[in-house]
Amino acid sequence: MQKFRQRRVTIKKKLIHSYLTGVIIPFLLFSLALFQIQKNTMKNTAADIAYNELMQITGLMDGEFEQLKSVSNLLYLDNELNDFIKEYNQNIHFNPDIEYLNHILGKYNAGISNVNFSSVIITNRGQFLGDATLIHKADSLEITDKNWYQSLLDKPSGILWLKDETLDKIFTTPGQNYIYLIRELQDRVTWDKTGILILGISENELRKLYSGYIDEYSSIYILDEQNNLISNIDNLNFNIIPQMVFNYMYKYSGSNIVSKVNNEKILMTHYTIKTTNWKVFLMEELNNLLSYFNSINYLYLLVIGIYFIITIMLCSVFLTKFTKPIQVLYQNMEKVKANNFDVTVPILSNDEIGDLSHKFNSMIERIKQLMDNLLKEQEEKRQAELITLQTQINPHFLYNTLASIRYLIYTEKKEDVDNIILSLIRILKNSLSDTEEFVSIQKEISILEDYIFIQKFAFSNKVTVDIHMEDDILDCKTIKLILQPLVENAFMHGLKPKNNDGYLSIKGYSQENMVYIEIYDNGVGFVSKADIKKKHRRGIGLQNVKDRIELTFGKKYSLNIESEPDKFTKIRINIPKITSEEEFLYYEHFNS
Repeated sequence: MQKFRQRRVTIKKKLIHSYLTGVIIPFLLFSLALFQIQKNTMKNTAADIAYNELMQITGLMDGEFEQLKSVSNLLYLDNELNDFIKEYNQNIHFNPDIEYLNHILGKYNAGISNVNFSSVIITNRGQFLGDATLIHKADSLEITDKNWYQSLLDKPSGILWLKDETLDKIFTTPGQNYIYLIRELQDRVTWDKTGILILGISENELRKLYSGYIDEYSSIYILDEQNNLISNIDNLNFNIIPQMVFNYMYKYSGSNIVSKVNNEKILMTHYTIKTTNWKVFLMEELNNLLSYFNSINYLYLLVIGIYFIITIMLCSVFLTKFTKPIQVLYQNMEKVKANNFDVTVPILSNDEIGDLSHKFNSMIERIKQLMDNLLKEQEEKRQAELITLQTQINPHFLYNTLASIRYLIYTEKKEDVDNIILSLIRILKNSLSDTEEFVSIQKEISILEDYIFIQKFAFSNKVTVDIHMEDDILDCKTIKLILQPLVENAFMHGLKPKNNDGYLSIKGYSQENMVYIEIYDNGVGFVSKADIKKKHRRGIGLQNVKDRIELTFGKKYSLNIESEPDKFTKIRINIPKITSEEEFLYYEHFNS
């Protein structure tokens, strides 16, 4: 015992070691928090990249529009152009030199603007002059009902940027869209209106400026101040202007992650073109923007996962070694709970659990000794009770049998006396020589037949006896001499007082795992248990059988009495259906 206590490691210290391994929990929490911060940072970085990209796009477009605006300013201030238009407005007979006019309009086309544009002048007389491709179709145009025409009247000094399907008819072929800069031309002396200047550039020229920034995972929309679509590339297949853009029309710029569109989160960035005050909306799939960062995230998660797996494996090995003694002790306690006391717990650790295992083994040894002593005492007590009950049967049976022999001797029936004595010898041989507690039902019936043979000679009335046992119970075992007291009661207390012939039936059968034996007589019967007690010997016989059955098999098995005065008495016993010695041992152990 002294050796067992050396180099003791307490459970408290082991729990401290286990607690130290718990650093993995704060590590995981920290890692998850860091991962979330990193993820948010990546989103913000992606938003910043998209915002800077859109600023470059709008910067390019703003530069081109500024150049086009500069061209319009030069034409507005050009004296040759002003003189030409004034002459055309004032002299209805003036025959304009169109080549000269186009020369004036075209001299600013090169060197100032990087995009090609066409120029048209609408005179006060409603004539269209200029280098537009289809200018010859201008006579059929009506522009006075256009909103932009009224805007110029309300604000003569303003510059309008717009798209117009009517103007497209003289600037481009069907299917090609143009964007227009429109402003009034004025006499700089009188400031009277002399005409309207229209500069038109193809939308394709505008598209060239931003198309290089748009990939298959993004879309771009350019809208004017009235929410009209100026230009777009719809690679995300929205088909129509997304409703979400209208929520940001009055904000100068920004980035927002909008709801899922086609099951993909969208990063929407918007910026305003200063010159035109148009809004540019860049829509990009967030996952595509984060695809580069995702590879870093996956590597980060992989490292955390590997660390976590290794830590779990090490903890598993450590905890398995730590809990094995407890598990072994628990398993052995479960065996004891199932009535298995042949257990010994191995001492696997030099700590409190080892002490507990040692004390458990000592306790089991003590319990086994106490149980052995108790079982021995119970078995001795049971055997004494059975012997006592058995001795109650034999004297009374011998008394009745000798009385019958005496009667036959007086009547000089020697042959019958010889048969009775042979039957008695067989009964006594079985009762005295056979020390087994259990016998087969077939053997019990054989002894019972000898007893019935003897009893018939003692009766003056004729008694018909019918014995029927099902074949499947003949080999089943029962307590020795359990039926004889019941048949004796039927003869002595049921049939003997009867004034006429009697009938006795002994029937045996099985149901499920039970054997039932019924003894029926048509004798005088009785009223109640109190009536049985008045016939003292009858009560002793029935109680004897009942006690032997319950003492041997348990309270579940017993006998049942049913009787009506002057009609019948039926006694039914039930015992377990047993056929082997192992089953005897089970019932003996169970009831002990």
